Parts: sequence; structure tokens; C-alpha cells
Amino acid sequence: MFIDPTHFGRVVINLIKNALEAIEGVPPMLFIAIRQADDQFVTVEIADNGCGIPEEELTKIWLTFHTTKAKKGGTGLGLPACLQVMEKMGGKISVTSQVGIGSTFTLHVPIYKPEQHAVEAAG
Repeated sequence: MFIDPTHFGRVVINLIKNALEAIEGVPPMLFIAIRQADDQFVTVEIADNGCGIPEEELTKIWLTFHTTKAKKGGTGLGLPACLQVMEKMGGKISVTSQVGIGSTFTLHVPIYKPEQHAVEAAG
């Protein structure tokens, strides 16, 4: 399976934009790490020192039109779209968060393997 660079870029930009919006009143810190997780996936972690996401909201953030940023113009479309893009590419997205500490979104990006693609194409 191929990663669509345009769509993947939109996922990363959306997560960075959300992270920067979550950081208020403190010197902003944004951390991005790219690592090979195993022989199937690379992980991209985007972490911030923002306000964090309350535990009861963590499952709701993936629901279309659910937003905690309505007063700031949030539509509730960004994170559900990120989830959909990652799943369509054979990857996944997860989040850990602590209120008052910050959040870390982790993208699990499938590694392209030309030999595997050749087998799949041959059918």
C-alpha cells in the first residue's frame, strides 16, 4: 500500500496546527519524532505542552463534528479526517494526553515494501 504524500501532509499539518492552538499562556514546545517501530511501521509522534485533553474526551475527539474549540472556530472535522486518512493508507493514529501537561499524537505509518507490492499486484 502506498502513502499519499498530500493526504499524509495534511494529517501532519492538522496535528501541528491543533498542537499550537492548544498551547496558551506558556512558552510553546512542540516535539516531533520519527522512528521505525518495527518491520511494518514507522511512527511519527507530535507532542505539545498544551492544555491536554480530558480523559472523557479522548474517545470523542474522533467523532465527526465533535469539537472542544467551537469558540475558536473549530468544526470537529480535523481529527476524524486524520483518522480516516490514516486508516485508508493502512496506518493508524493514537493519542495520549494529560490535562495541564500536553498531548502526544502518534501516527503509525506503514512501511512500503516493493517486493510485497509486486506480489499483491500479481494477484
